Amino acid sequence: ISRPQTPDIITATFAWQDRIFAAWGNLRPGSEGGIWVFKRGKKIASLELPAGFSEPIERLLVFGTWIVGCSSRCIQVWKNASYQHYTTLRPQHASNLSDGPVYTGQICNMPTYLNKVFVGRCDGKVDIWNVKTGRLVYSMLPVSAHAGAVTALQPTPALSLIAIAYKSGALSICNVETCELVMSLRAGSPQMDCITSLAFRQDGLGAGEHGRTAGMMATGSVESGDVTIWDLNNGGRAMGV
Repeated sequence: ISRPQTPDIITATFAWQDRIFAAWGNLRPGSEGGIWVFKRGKKIASLELPAGFSEPIERLLVFGTWIVGCSSRCIQVWKNASYQHYTTLRPQHASNLSDGPVYTGQICNMPTYLNKVFVGRCDGKVDIWNVKTGRLVYSMLPVSAHAGAVTALQPTPALSLIAIAYKSGALSICNVETCELVMSLRAGSPQMDCITSLAFRQDGLGAGEHGRTAGMMATGSVESGDVTIWDLNNGGRAMGV
């Protein structure tokens, strides 16, 4: 229903208020790309791209006064009011990644963490960036040396806690303030299907013996097609698949 159509394949979308942000293109060397803004199906604006940027945007995130786009090697930041490009965040490359991808495209923000974005890396770390200052605040280490790349990232309804899934199949909930492991739900192994999506029930129901308490999480896997329901109380356990 949108007009005009983007010149190339759409790689990421994000709905914010009455607008839809759509990143497209940059899928082949020399091909064009961009980020368009739609309202009621009509293009109303496009974001200013930095000179020389030619990577596909894998994930878009809009929060507060910022628009954030994550590609495999860097993070682009725009101002939400003017759509002007603000800064480019470039990570330090992990030694074992050479010149390959650094980020997995998993990105989120957390309540009460002003101007901060959390970005999953291919080496299992989670980078915490301040988009306003352009500074890397901290890198959270993976739960184990064999955890693998971050495949899903989602803040929990409890403040300062974030759920992280890894390529090995491991799933954990960590405290951002202390970087401590709060709960390990899956240990992970090369034979396990990795979790590719995470969601928390927000109405304070669903968990407990009678389903009347908070602490319900759902995880999904593209590889198996399974959706697992978790009760996070008393150490956490899978309620059903």
